[in-house]
Amino acid sequence: MLRAFVLAAAACAVLGLTGKASAFPTFFKVWINTCLEDCDQEYKDVIVKEAKCWTCHQGKSKHHHNVYGIHFVGEIGKADQKDDAKIIETIKKVNEMHSDPKDDKSPTYGEMIAAGKLPFGSVDEAKEEPKESESN
Repeated sequence: MLRAFVLAAAACAVLGLTGKASAFPTFFKVWINTCLEDCDQEYKDVIVKEAKCWTCHQGKSKHHHNVYGIHFVGEIGKADQKDDAKIIETIKKVNEMHSDPKDDKSPTYGEMIAAGKLPFGSVDEAKEEPKESESN
């Protein structure tokens, strides 16, 4: 009985860890290599050590996206994980979009990243659960 419990607990732990890790690590790796090449180390550290998945996601669910990440929904998916060219093409397309779609003079996401600004607001805001009307 104890052995079954230990095995079940271990399986849950492994599934929990792999569930988080398998969200789409290839995309984030390509995103880092594509977007952060010319950024200073301090900005890179914020993205890699603090923002992580919240660079595109909102709150705890991988199904919620922030104002930046929403632009990738439907453009790229798990089937494209090994297609670096498509991932890069999609990243470049999104980074050419204006951060305020109603204002053609607003900075593009790419300009924000190049200037060391987070394209999704703050890390703390990205960690917050979206309001019901904002969930996607």
